[in-house]
This record gives sequence, C-alpha cells and structure tokens, in this order.
Amino acid sequence: KLSAQDFRALLKNAYRICGVKDQNCMINLVDDELQEDAVLDLLSSLVDLSHVPQLCSSEEADNMLREARDLWEDLIARGPEQTLGGQARPAGQPGRANRITIPGAPTDPPQQEQQLLLKHTAWQRLLQRLRNRLHVVLCISPRA
Repeated sequence: KLSAQDFRALLKNAYRICGVKDQNCMINLVDDELQEDAVLDLLSSLVDLSHVPQLCSSEEADNMLREARDLWEDLIARGPEQTLGGQARPAGQPGRANRITIPGAPTDPPQQEQQLLLKHTAWQRLLQRLRNRLHVVLCISPRA
C-alpha cells in the first residue's frame, strides 16, 4: 500500500528527474498501491493538470530551480516574455517563492519584478519538461 507521503516523495523525485535533469521517467502503479484517497487525489491532479500544485515547498522549488541552471540560459538572454509563447505571469501576481537569486538576473529593487517573472517562467518550463518526460502507468486488475 502506497501512502500519500510516499507518493509525494516519489513525485518530487520525478520532478527532479524530468524537470531538473531533463530525463525520461516512468512511474508504475498497481491497483493494490492505490488504496488511500489522498494518493488518488494526487494522481488525479497529476492526470488533470500534468503536475501537482503545492507539491513542493518554496525552498524545494528554489533548490530545483538552482539545480536546473540550463532553464535560465535563454530566459536571461531573451527575456521571459519571449518564452513559453508569452505565458509568463502577469505583473502584480505573487510568484512561487521570491527568495532565490537567479544567476545573471538583475538584483536591484526596480528590477525585482523582472526577476520574479524570470523565476516564474523558469518554473513553468520545469513543469513543461515534467509534462513531456513523465509517464505514469496504471496496472489495474479487472477483478474487483
């Protein structure tokens, strides 16, 4: 039986493999593991949204973004508005976490909004990698 805490840890590892390392990952679940409602809720979010909102704490997300330096390269060179088809966060909305310093990004107060926009866009790119590289296989017996 898979607990919600164990499944969350498994998903965080998948975030690192797919989003940070940009490698393929497969999660294989059998029906015996899907007994807890909380696990089913997490799985439902993953299937519906292609990620699990609020899975990572701010610190965990910051660490993943620090590890995924390649996500920043063209963001800094081209700017966040020209990436992800212009799907960057509108100004004034809070970002996930605003305590990290983006390599090469501006740090003076007038440009902090640009830094938050860069970080938000990098997180969206990490989630896009997750969508592209994570595969979930459900093995369910036809017997009740």
